Amino acid sequence: MKSFFMIPALLLLSHIGFAQAKNIKINNTTGCTIHLSLRLSEPTIDPCAPKYEGAEFAVPPFTVMTFDYTNYPGSAASGAQYFLYAKIFQAASGSGCTGLGDAVGVGETCSGFPQSAMVKAHESNCTVCGDVKAIWYPQPNPNDYAILEIIP
Repeated sequence: MKSFFMIPALLLLSHIGFAQAKNIKINNTTGCTIHLSLRLSEPTIDPCAPKYEGAEFAVPPFTVMTFDYTNYPGSAASGAQYFLYAKIFQAASGSGCTGLGDAVGVGETCSGFPQSAMVKAHESNCTVCGDVKAIWYPQPNPNDYAILEIIP
């Protein structure tokens, strides 16, 4: 009888008991400038729904950046607390590169995006820099850093 009640309890905990990170570390190990934006959620509304969108920003080659939920590109006073996913662009918005508006998302499982994806990165002059892989590493402790790694 105990196991009968234990299964629904575990299922409930698996949905609401996951932790999203309040901090993020972006590690670009490629020779390409990567353009991306971050999406955050608000736990009191729905921790799996993107509520806040940061501004697009560039991560230079071979660079590590860290942010917390109160200080990220395009952040504003809000109820955002958890990094949910990143949107990685093929080229900078407004670069004039025709046909390069595509982006991929990587993030937390509940975001609906995979935890890894490939994207073809382009330079500001629209030439191909290379195929890169974005990998999102979630963290079980919300005070740890979610890690977004960009690798060749």
